[in-house]
Order: sequence, then structure tokens, then C-alpha cells
Amino acid sequence: MPKIKDPRTEISFFRDEIPILMMPVRLETRFRQGPAPELLVRVYPDDCSIDSFEPELSASEIDSARKYWLAVYAAGLFPDQERGAWRALAGAYGSGRAQFILENFQPLDPPPTTRPKKSRPEDLLLTIATDAAPSSTEADALLAYWTAAWRAQGRAKELELARSTLVGVVGGDKQADALLDRYTPSNFRTKGAAGIGVETIFVVFPPAGKAKTRSWSRAATAELMPDVFVFIGINGGVEEVVELGEPVITPLVVSPDPSAPEALQLRHDKDGSLIFPDEMLWMVDFDRAVKSGMGFRIRLTPAQASRGFERVLVVGIRGSDEKLAATELETLIAHQRSSRAGYAVIPQGTPTNNTDGGSSGWSRTDDPDESFDAMRTDRLFTDTPVWLDKADGQWLTELLGLSGSAFGKVANSDGRDQADARAMNAALWPATMGYWMHTMMSPIFDDATTASTREFFTNFVLGRGALPAVRIGNQPYGILPATAYSRMLWPSPSEGGGVGGTKFLDGLYRLIRAMDNDWKSMAGSVSFSGKPGDPHKILLDILGLHAGSVEFTQRYAESTEQLYNRLSIDGLGPLVSLLIVAGLVKRATDQLATFGYTGTPPDIVRK
Repeated sequence: MPKIKDPRTEISFFRDEIPILMMPVRLETRFRQGPAPELLVRVYPDDCSIDSFEPELSASEIDSARKYWLAVYAAGLFPDQERGAWRALAGAYGSGRAQFILENFQPLDPPPTTRPKKSRPEDLLLTIATDAAPSSTEADALLAYWTAAWRAQGRAKELELARSTLVGVVGGDKQADALLDRYTPSNFRTKGAAGIGVETIFVVFPPAGKAKTRSWSRAATAELMPDVFVFIGINGGVEEVVELGEPVITPLVVSPDPSAPEALQLRHDKDGSLIFPDEMLWMVDFDRAVKSGMGFRIRLTPAQASRGFERVLVVGIRGSDEKLAATELETLIAHQRSSRAGYAVIPQGTPTNNTDGGSSGWSRTDDPDESFDAMRTDRLFTDTPVWLDKADGQWLTELLGLSGSAFGKVANSDGRDQADARAMNAALWPATMGYWMHTMMSPIFDDATTASTREFFTNFVLGRGALPAVRIGNQPYGILPATAYSRMLWPSPSEGGGVGGTKFLDGLYRLIRAMDNDWKSMAGSVSFSGKPGDPHKILLDILGLHAGSVEFTQRYAESTEQLYNRLSIDGLGPLVSLLIVAGLVKRATDQLATFGYTGTPPDIVRK
């Protein structure tokens, strides 16, 4: 799809069934007074749009990967020993980047899938790292030598015997010294008890190519930015000012490029002032920001300049078909997950801020023990068609319209927060809204309406939100499905479809719209900053508000059916029924009292 020229008109060509993912931006505003007053607006991309991924491995990353694989091979398929190697790698680079390093640097022979196995945890596998294995004859001689040398434990006679055997095979002392110098086990100095099993193996890595010398080698960019932004200034619910910006430059560079020539680097001049490279000028030069589509210079009337705006918005859309857009978003998520900062699903209840009572759920160094098991699997969760069994990662994948692999390895994507919320809805329904509709409001609601309401409630009503929250770096993001419900055109009942049939949904929609009107009228009595009146009283009212319920009122009520079922549990249902039918109310009361039920049977039972 070509770039959008004016989203105010071209948004009408978008298909309604394709949702739009709105990613946040940060705004900075300043009023400039004078003969021609202006509002200056800067737009900055948020963390969720930044791509700082490094596709090439650095020399230090390759060296760390080599050490990891040697330690893993030495573990001999014992997970507890492999865990230590993972701790070192993930602690240095973060779990996401560490996984990316291992996916892109692995031994050639033996491949990771055919690693040798130790018989016991205490046995020892001596690992020799190389990118070019010797001939088979030399290899066998070296393996035998290093195994015998470790068993010798410094005993001169045994060491001399092992060396003489090696010299005899390779054809001389010089050849033996050269081989021993080049092929030395990385863990030869590992201590072990006498009598343990010892074996030496070669671990052949890819040839050392040209690796970058530093971990940061390219400029970070803001991805998936709109083609053009639109500024909207609102007063009294009316859009007073609407202005179209310039096309947003692509790529939008948001950091220095360490690989650029020195003359194009971020640097100081002789006076100590910063000199920015041309692609970064939009961040510090307002006129360049306007030309780059990341700023607005809004001309104001004197009235607008004096009162300002109640609300300002900057929105834009990106011209891309749904398949390309999904691919672009998947790529951005994969890059963010494979960067040092990382990408993860946030479990429900994770604190987002540090408090006196505890720290937030984010740490500069993630817990390698938590990511160890995830690293060893190809996918953290299995897709299922069962609505109530889907993992959090599957909900994100499906509702964002991405492919199945998008969240397969994202941390915590195997969480069950969404499934637990739906299970709790199903568990609470009979004792809450189900009881109210079926018993207390009967016959206002028939059985079909109650069943349809139950199906809608247990599947779609979630206090936790329809999608899990995610973390990009140290910034948490909630994903909130939203629409203009007042503009929804529901299908007529004759079209069929929908949960409980469209007749039910149409009635539910009209009922919720009526409730929404009641809510809006009552919301006007809630105190808020800027509300007319005594500011001290308003402040106290605001401070007295609670985010959750602080009291409840309970009403006791029981029906004939409920009373009968309770008595039937104790085996008294049929007996009491006979007594009541016979008109023996007094005797029935006495019988109830002997089992802890006090009071007179309800009038409805007596009748």
C-alpha cells in the first residue's frame, strides 16, 4: 500500500474488520507568545517503537557462546550442570539476547542434538574446542593422551608414558608439542574423585569469521511509525484546530551510529558544544523536526493563545496491508526480544513501580533460573482450539493477528492469567449473577436469556482485560481493545450468528447503552481536579476515593428449592416434604431445630 498522504480522508478506505494497533508517542508542547502566537509541538516515539537490535554477533558474544557450549557438553546431558553455564551467559547478555546468540552460534560436530552423555553426574567429560579437527589418527591419540594425563593426576611416570605413546603415534616431539598446544581441554584442571569415568571429546565450532569488535555497532531506529501525523486541538469537546504534518522520514534514527565515519558522529566542537549528525537533527532542531514530520508549528488566534486547549492529540496511520503490517510487527517484537532489554509478557499482579513495601517486577538482570527451562524448549505453549485453555501467548498472537511463532519464545507467554480469569467467571456465575437472574429475577429473565448471558459473561467479560500486558525493556504496556460503541452497527437478528444469537446481542447492546447513559449522569457528581467549587473540599473528596470496594452489603434470602436441597444433603428432604404436605408445620419446625435449622418454615413452604 502506498504511503498515506492525508489520514483524515484515507482512513475511510480501511476495512472495518481489520483492527488498528495504536502505539503511543510522547508529546512536548510550548506556547510562543507574540504578534503571531504559536503552539510548538514535538513528537517522540515511545520505547515500544524503538528497534536497537544487533543482528551480527560481536567477538565477545561468540567467545561467550563458545564457553557456554563447552560447559554444556561437559555437563553430559545433566540439566543441573547445564544450568550454571546458562546463568553465566544470560547474566551477561540477558535471556533474550543469550537465546539469540545460541541460536546463531552452535557447534558443528558433534551437533547439540547428539551431545555425549555421562553415566553419572560426577563423571568428567574433557572438552577440546576447535574450528579444525586434526586427522582421525591424531585425534584418537590426543583423546587418549588427555584422558590418561588427567587420570595421572600429576604422577610423572604415568604422564611420561602417555606422552611417549602420543609421540609414537604422531611421529616426533615437535609434532606432539604442537598438537598439545593447539588442542587442550578447556576444563582439564577440573578436580574429581578417584575412580570416576573420564572421557575426552572434540567440540568443533564454525570457523572464526570477521566478527564486530563491539556489541553496539548501529544506530537505533523507530519502526512502524505513521506515514504522517495529524494534530488535533480540542476545547469543549470540539476540534478547534486540526493540522496535517509533513511526511515522517524513514528510517527515523533515534541514536548515534557508532560505525559512522568520525565526521558524521555525535561529537563536540572546539567550544564544547554538541554537533549532531544530520539524521539526528530532528531530535534537537525544531524546524528540522517539523520538516521530518515529528513536529508541528500551530498558528493560534489570540483567544486560543490565551485559553489554550483542554486536550491535544497527535495521531497517524501507516499505509500497509494487514499481512505486511503483521510481518513488520512480528519482526519488531522478535528484535526487541533478542535485544539486551528484552520483551516479556507480564504476569497478573506484577508491581510496576518501586514502593516502600517492595520493588517493581523488573530488574536490570533477569532471573536466569526462570528462563533456563524456556530456553530448552522450541515453544513455551501449545496452541489449542479450546477457548478456556488458551495460554496468554496464544491470546496475544490471535488478537494481534500474528503468526503462531510470534510469542512462542516470549518470556511468560505460557502464563494462564487469561484462562484463570475465565475459569473464575465460570466458577462464580452460579453464586452471583446466575443466581440473581435465575432465582431472584425470575420470571423476568427466561432460561434462554440466562444461558446466553452466562455464555457471554464467561467468555468475554474479563476484569483483567482481553489481552495480557507486556514489558519492553523496563516499560510495561497494557493493550486495551477499544472502539466507538456508539457507532457500532449491529447485524439484524435475521442475519444470525453471534454468541447466543444476534437478538440477544442486540438486546444486550441496547441495555448497556442505557446503563452507559446512567453512568455518565452519575459520573458528574464525582470530584476531579479542576471541578468548580471549593478546591479544598474537592481535594479531600478526591483523596477519599478508593480504587476498589471498601464495604459491602449482604442480603440473606433463600428459595424453596434451595431449602429443599440443603435438607436433602442431610437426608431430610423427603421427610420434611411429607410433614409440610400433611400440614404438620409445628412438627416440621421441631425436626428442623434438631438439625440446627431454626425458625418457622417460610410462608411459601407452609402454603
